[in-house]
Amino acid sequence: MGLRDAVTAARVSWDTLPATDLGPLAVVLVDRIAANGQPETQQLFATTCVARWHDLDDAARQRLIDAIPRTVLIGAAEDLLETAAPPHDAAAALAADLADPDAIRLAARSLTGAGRREGDRAAELVESIFRGVAAGRLIPGDSVLAAAVDLIEGFEKHGRRELLPRIVELAASVTASGRASPAASELSALLSDPNRSGHRLLRSTLRRGDAAMRGLAWRWLCTGALKTAALDRVARAADVAEHEAILASWHLVFRPARAAMLAQIDLKTRSIEDAAVLRPDGPLPDERAVRELSVEARRGLGPLAAASGLRPALRRLALEPMLADPDTQARAVFARAASASDLPDLCLDADERVARTAALRWSSTGVDGASFRIPVRASERARSRLGDLIRRAPTAWARRIALDESARRDPWAHGVAGRLVLRRWLRDEPESLLGVARSRMRAGHALERIQTITSLRRIRRSDLILDELIALARLDETALDGGLRVAATAIAAIGEMQGIDDPRIAAVLEDATASRDVRVRANAIEAIAALDPKRGRDALLAVRSDAEHRVRANAVRGLLRAADREGGVRYEPVVIESIEEMLHDERPMHRLAAAWLTERESRVISCGEPRWEGVITRVGEMSSEEMDERVRRRAARSALRVIASNRTRAGDAVKAVA
Repeated sequence: MGLRDAVTAARVSWDTLPATDLGPLAVVLVDRIAANGQPETQQLFATTCVARWHDLDDAARQRLIDAIPRTVLIGAAEDLLETAAPPHDAAAALAADLADPDAIRLAARSLTGAGRREGDRAAELVESIFRGVAAGRLIPGDSVLAAAVDLIEGFEKHGRRELLPRIVELAASVTASGRASPAASELSALLSDPNRSGHRLLRSTLRRGDAAMRGLAWRWLCTGALKTAALDRVARAADVAEHEAILASWHLVFRPARAAMLAQIDLKTRSIEDAAVLRPDGPLPDERAVRELSVEARRGLGPLAAASGLRPALRRLALEPMLADPDTQARAVFARAASASDLPDLCLDADERVARTAALRWSSTGVDGASFRIPVRASERARSRLGDLIRRAPTAWARRIALDESARRDPWAHGVAGRLVLRRWLRDEPESLLGVARSRMRAGHALERIQTITSLRRIRRSDLILDELIALARLDETALDGGLRVAATAIAAIGEMQGIDDPRIAAVLEDATASRDVRVRANAIEAIAALDPKRGRDALLAVRSDAEHRVRANAVRGLLRAADREGGVRYEPVVIESIEEMLHDERPMHRLAAAWLTERESRVISCGEPRWEGVITRVGEMSSEEMDERVRRRAARSALRVIASNRTRAGDAVKAVA
């Protein structure tokens, strides 16, 4: 019998043969076909074998797969599925045995009528191919895309719900790639067109899917026809893997539209021992889940919670477990999103990055309207107490920021920040400032009084407390509790009040010139010279050789300034003579005072004028030969200052000529 006749005879009797006879007969025929068969004969025999493929034994199946081209077997099975009585079990078994991506559509079509055993095998093949595509191991061909469409359209017949999440992943990758083909367009349309019959099925899959579906929902939260379903899916997380699916891409929250959608989710809590905690099935992980998250996920929790628009109390519940996170970078990221109540703890962190980030956020630097306000509110007092605590932080950055913050909130603090606060206070509530300043002057201790006077002097508003200054400048009222120092400070402030016509000022300064305290007398002499130059010159000349170096230096300085205003015609020779006398004085403190004087008034000392030659030469000698270390250091500074001043004047002269 010829080969074709044998194949035809086998086909006629194939359906009635026992399963035990099918394998041996198929092996005999396939060997003859492999040796001498024509393509038409292979096609005929493939159709015959595929019809009862599930009844063949394993050896016969493998022999047929090796001998007959796979495309022929797949084509034969697809043709049989178009008949009136399609052999779904046989097609499913063949697709599973081939384990080839080209057989995926055959497997998908066979699922609509296959039994449980063969259907499970075909479904496993489909799912493995879909997973390979999602993982990037396989390139999705048109057969894979068409199989996905077939599975969606035939879902009511096969009911294989476990395949739907993989189809959604495949559709997402195809849509993102922008692939152009009929099968790709058909699959993408199922996602984007709510009127398609399979769209509702995909929407339901996204809403109820696994961790991978939650990750896709996070991406689709603000776009497309599935955003409502995506919002429902993002709002629930059953385990740590589902939290990881979003936290792995936490950076997507910085898109405003996505953050706005996330803010619509109601973050629910439950009560445990009268304490509110997050529910474990909510959109953000609770304390137990946070401990089980990966390091990368924990690093993204802070920004995600901060950008989601949560109320401060809920955000604190969500992020509080991060306070003791072992990962330094996770704490540093958390410090950028922590609530105000958690910042003090983070400021005390041992890691510099964490502490600095938290301290900068806690600080009011750059915040409009964050200056010191009177009367002091309870919140500001609490902030001051926190500042005292942070000043003892283990990191230098946190301590420095806390010190700067204290200065910005203290109107009596030394520096620019204190002056700024004081000026704002004077601008906004002058009566309040005046009341506090007078109270500090009348009832405060010596240091507080000096601090108040000095602060108002820096903003040129000592006149606000003139009555108090006059009272404190009198020795009989300020003899105790550092009163002499207070009196000296008050007199110095009075000496800056040019243009105020008050007879009490002259009387107070006159009394102060007879004080037993050197500082008081020195400041009084300087004040008289500044307020009344004509009368002051006589007083300065009278004490320019005083036994006290401080009084003597202030008197000579006053004469020098008066000479500078007059052009140096009448009094400057006397001044230069006095300075030279002090520089050659055998008493170290007088030499020190002279060096201080030349440093402070270096702007009027000219290296090119013979009258200053003796002063300049003597200061230079003292900077290297002086035995007293304090005098030598001061003389060196004075010499440098004189040189710098002369260079500046020379540069200005050159510019003027040019």
